[in-house]
Amino acid sequence: MKNSKYNYSKFILQLSTIFTVVSVVFTVFIFISNTKCSFGLSHADVTPTPTESLPTPTDREKELTYYFAVKTVNDGNYKAAIPQLLNVVKIDPSQVTAYYLIGYAYRNLNKTDLAITNYETYLGRSSPKNQFRISAMIELGYLYMAKNKHPLAENIITQAENEATSSNNEKLNNVKKAINFIFNSTGYELMNLNNYPEAKWRLEKAIKASDDSYTWANVNLMRLFIRNAEDLFNLHKYPESKYQLINCKNLYQNVPAVWKKQTDYLNNRINKLERKLSYF
Repeated sequence: MKNSKYNYSKFILQLSTIFTVVSVVFTVFIFISNTKCSFGLSHADVTPTPTESLPTPTDREKELTYYFAVKTVNDGNYKAAIPQLLNVVKIDPSQVTAYYLIGYAYRNLNKTDLAITNYETYLGRSSPKNQFRISAMIELGYLYMAKNKHPLAENIITQAENEATSSNNEKLNNVKKAINFIFNSTGYELMNLNNYPEAKWRLEKAIKASDDSYTWANVNLMRLFIRNAEDLFNLHKYPESKYQLINCKNLYQNVPAVWKKQTDYLNNRINKLERKLSYF
């Protein structure tokens, strides 16, 4: 009986030992599993997800984008051309001619300020050999005049003259026409402010640019001489007045027949002042 109790106690002890070992193993297994899961979550949280980069446009794609934008401009659809051209410079910043075309489109849409901005951007980024530089300068000259920015107009068209002359550019005649218009306009304005010396050289530059064609600059130079002569007469500076009158008479003698009608009133002023000066 005693031996039976001993065996039973031994069995209970063994069973407890087995249970303890199983419990420890299970606890360790749970700890390891949780640790792996924790490491997995931590690793996922700190590792950035790779971002797929957009494909870089090929040279062919850039060419086609530019081609269709230019075609839209040539078709006269300027409003539609502008976003296309903006896309051109977005995917290919080296395509600076697009800025010239944007300015051209804005000018045709009568958006002067935007046209000026894009022409200026184009000139700031283009090389002297770019075929549209002279055209952009001419356009800017006229736009500056429209905005009453006369000094800027004179500067940009003078730059165009220098570049076109040095390279014997085919647009040199267009530059000369712009010079005639711009310097005649600024000369006329200064004449009306009685700033005769400044007005005179501008009008003479305008005349020179016309290549012997008779223009309003020739008429305005006569106006300047007769007006200056009349002012000097009123200041009792008779010799100086006579000198300016002679200059005006010499110019009037070279007036083409087709311009006589527009200059008859100047001849009347010449004769009137000449009679007054005859007494001195």
